[in-house]
Amino acid sequence: MKKFVLTTSLLALTATALDSTGFANSPRSNSDYVKDVTLSMDGINLNMIELKNMSGSKLLSKVNVQPVNSVMNIPLKGFVQCSKSKKIDFDKGRMYFGTAQRQGNKIVPVNALYEDSYHPTFKVWTGVFGGWIAEAGNAEAFKVPLANIKNGHPSVRVDPVEEFNKKLEEHVNGGGDELDFLKQDQFFSVMRPVSLAGYCNKDADSRGGYVTASVPIGIKFKGDPTLVKSSPAQVSKNDLAAPFALTEAKVAPHVKNYHGQCPADLGFRLTFKAQGKGTVKYRLVSELGAKGPVNSVHFNNDGHKIIDFTRHIGEPSGGKVNKLAINNSKQDGDLNGFKNAPGGKNYGSWKVEVVEPVSSTSKESFYSWKCKPQSKFNSPTTLKQAPPKVKIDKIKAIPVEPEPDPKPVMKLKVNTPPN
Repeated sequence: MKKFVLTTSLLALTATALDSTGFANSPRSNSDYVKDVTLSMDGINLNMIELKNMSGSKLLSKVNVQPVNSVMNIPLKGFVQCSKSKKIDFDKGRMYFGTAQRQGNKIVPVNALYEDSYHPTFKVWTGVFGGWIAEAGNAEAFKVPLANIKNGHPSVRVDPVEEFNKKLEEHVNGGGDELDFLKQDQFFSVMRPVSLAGYCNKDADSRGGYVTASVPIGIKFKGDPTLVKSSPAQVSKNDLAAPFALTEAKVAPHVKNYHGQCPADLGFRLTFKAQGKGTVKYRLVSELGAKGPVNSVHFNNDGHKIIDFTRHIGEPSGGKVNKLAINNSKQDGDLNGFKNAPGGKNYGSWKVEVVEPVSSTSKESFYSWKCKPQSKFNSPTTLKQAPPKVKIDKIKAIPVEPEPDPKPVMKLKVNTPPN
């Protein structure tokens, strides 16, 4: 079987497609007790996550695509090599679904949605004559519950149903047929960061190292060739006359408690669920009660809509949001007794106020942020932030003064005497 090596260069290439406000820390860093940490994987597991129609109905209108299993198995091969010393021995390993960084001699998750202990293959030095010895590990796959990674930062979370709906929408928008898509087996993958931390100890003093690699998460849909479209005879008059109804409207932060460099764009997700065809008009309400503009989202029996937006955080006591939310919202007010002191921890919240079809307000969703001071040195443990966007004027043509024409050469005129 071909061995797929998850190198840090692959992670660097993948990181260009991720949100720049995400995780710009180094993909690897080791303490003095750890010589090396690596990750690899045998091939691409085509059945990492399997989806199928779980409704039991053969009607297109009744299709309900869901994961077959609640746990995803990632067949990783981890390796930890301790430093060359007879006094240093392997201690333990830990796997993270997400990114990590080294803080001193400890490895901590930066934005990991799930973590668990893991026993990799390791190598230690036994002496000049004994040399290096290795003990095999990786007996079991990294088991990740899907419920733990469904929500979170867009560059880390994996919602297989959401990814499937994106592919279905691309197919239909490209002129394809929904029924034909659901009748056939489908396979696609998304790249997500996974980190392995390895610890080696000396005299009960344990020190770690880690590597973060971009891993392909395979998603396979089992098609059903016996699916059929609903015929007019199968649709009752009550079904045809059923009114449009909004069943859910909520907002949630990508990162609930942000602690890092500023300025930064904090991400949020709006989720709407509805039955039938119709339009939902809504606006966002901040923790200060300021209301944003009214926006619209349209449904065409598709039932589920997701909208992501950001709030720009500049200084520790300042911030504004994009045009979807509220312009120039002040962030120095009092929220449920928590004072937003400049330079300290700031608190915010969002609510969704539905204007149509029926007026309602969602449950308030809270979040916080705290800006870290800019580090003097750029080390692997520094969490970098993307530079703010700069408005660039259109390029203007600057006239260039033409070069002066060369002076003509003086010619001598010969006068011819008259006859």
